[in-house]
Amino acid sequence: MAVILDVLSEHRFDECSFGSRRGRSAHDALVFIKKKVPSGVWAIKGEINKCFKGFDHKRLVFLIKKKYVSEEVFVDLLYKALKLKIIRINNSSINKIGILQSSVVSPILSNIYLHELDLFINQGGLMSRYCKVKPARINHKFVSFIKFSNVEFQEAENLKKVKGKLKYWKFLQKLRISKLKFVKEKKIKRLMSKDVNPKIIYVRYVDDFIIFIWGTKNECLEIKKLVSNFLKIKLDLDLSNQKARIKHLKKDKVKFLGFEIRQPSLIICSLKKNGTTLKKFGRIKIIFSMKSILKKLVINGLIRFKNEKFYPTSYKAVLQYDITKIVSYISSVFNGLFNYYDLVHN
Repeated sequence: MAVILDVLSEHRFDECSFGSRRGRSAHDALVFIKKKVPSGVWAIKGEINKCFKGFDHKRLVFLIKKKYVSEEVFVDLLYKALKLKIIRINNSSINKIGILQSSVVSPILSNIYLHELDLFINQGGLMSRYCKVKPARINHKFVSFIKFSNVEFQEAENLKKVKGKLKYWKFLQKLRISKLKFVKEKKIKRLMSKDVNPKIIYVRYVDDFIIFIWGTKNECLEIKKLVSNFLKIKLDLDLSNQKARIKHLKKDKVKFLGFEIRQPSLIICSLKKNGTTLKKFGRIKIIFSMKSILKKLVINGLIRFKNEKFYPTSYKAVLQYDITKIVSYISSVFNGLFNYYDLVHN
């Protein structure tokens, strides 16, 4: 059943969907962010509350019957797989809502169910004005201030004849920087942002998702409300209010899949040792926090935390083994951490 659903649905899933799919790991999601998000302003980090436990059986089966498999034999088998009888020591119960994460079909069923969220954000009617971005217009006032005049070009040509090409290009470069400084002081923008819709890029990993937005905070709040209402009304799921965050990437970091994403501060490029400087923004950075890794090691008992500090400790669980096995085990733990965090910028 899992194989049939996988063959029928894999080609329909969006490129922004990761997790529980072949060749779509957490690293692939981060590489996708690196390629698609050169820089960012706002980010909405969201997580679906009790995702697997909240799937509505009727909606899920209706969705599969409508879009993927309409054969009654397969639909009946799917119902039986969903309504498993859970046997416990004291009693037993029938699973009336949600799916078991340990089930073989749960990964593909979760992707089919949450694919509706992907379609809503990327192609939905209410979200269409955020997805279809109008091209920004050039501010002609900015161009007129930046453009070299005939007199300035003539002065540069005279300098070229007397002192050579190097002085010619340095003169034009210095002149351009002075013009950029003047435009910045006058607060003249390069692009006209009026009537330009905000641009969004959406990435989902199982029940975690992040939306990058080039817009205002009010638009972020509106998008968050639209997503929350869609999850509640159409999928009968809840957006976790505790874990849903709206972050300004130039001022704060957003956490996603154990990594931290931020927009670096202004990079100052000095064109001359004692001369004028030109400022520009760099690409977004994906980094990791050493403190979060140390906390994971505390949970596993490899180190201890006391008085706001981390200390080494004896790992008594492995003392019964040979020294080679102990070293091999600890090496595997650190190699696993290294392999997971090896693509970060820091």
